[in-house]
Amino acid sequence: MSELKPCPFCGGEQAIKTRYIGYGSPGLGSHDEYRVVCKECRASSDEYKSEAEAIAAWNRRSDAMPVVRGEWVLVGTNEHDYETSVEEKCSLCGRYVYRYDTQPQDNYCPNCGAKIGGEKHE
Repeated sequence: MSELKPCPFCGGEQAIKTRYIGYGSPGLGSHDEYRVVCKECRASSDEYKSEAEAIAAWNRRSDAMPVVRGEWVLVGTNEHDYETSVEEKCSLCGRYVYRYDTQPQDNYCPNCGAKIGGEKHE
């Protein structure tokens, strides 16, 4: 297996995933498809028929995109009898996320893959 480059969104590690596609016997349209998924922000490549194609596509994309940074913007809070829920949105793509005060804050946007926190780049 060729070496995978860091994630183009967050700079994190990746994992190669295999997914079985189709039904019936092999040779009748059923086949495996491969994609690369970042372990940290969950960004992924498209699906390819070989592991080598998925890795090559991931590595090409990795060269083209810098790490993008944003921040969580507080939209509101809701008080419940037992805990507080927090509604925030990504400053880059506007994706809303909900969490309870006992949950840790995500370091990456699940929608656009932006790294949350640290120095923001425009």
